[in-house]
Amino acid sequence: MLGYASRLKPGFQDGDAQTVNQLLSVEQVYHDCFEQVRLTIPVLNAEFRGTGDLFSALSLARLEGTSKPGTHSSLVEAFQLVICTIQCVLRRTLLCANSATSDGTDLTKSALLELKLVQSVDDIRNPPLTNNYVQPIIQS
Repeated sequence: MLGYASRLKPGFQDGDAQTVNQLLSVEQVYHDCFEQVRLTIPVLNAEFRGTGDLFSALSLARLEGTSKPGTHSSLVEAFQLVICTIQCVLRRTLLCANSATSDGTDLTKSALLELKLVQSVDDIRNPPLTNNYVQPIIQS
């Protein structure tokens, strides 16, 4: 899969190659302490177009949107929404591509895998929180 999970180092993949784990350490919470989270990203066997752009846009929107005046945004909350949204968009895109081809065409590199953003607008606005993709890392 191209985009937000494809450029991760192979060492981060689980043994079953169904998910990719990535560690993020972004935001300084205290003087020498950073908020860290681990992302578990499900891998779909296709090369989608535009996932990196979507990940960047959603990350910016969710990090800005989850912060309240005078407080810091929560990486866990923001990236949970981001990954849930992207998974919904990718699964809808794959479903639309599969329904458009009934002749068994190999979809792994098909132009039909351009993201179905318009069809996914409701999921982008209010993503269903189906799985727990983000875990906070507690520093000791």
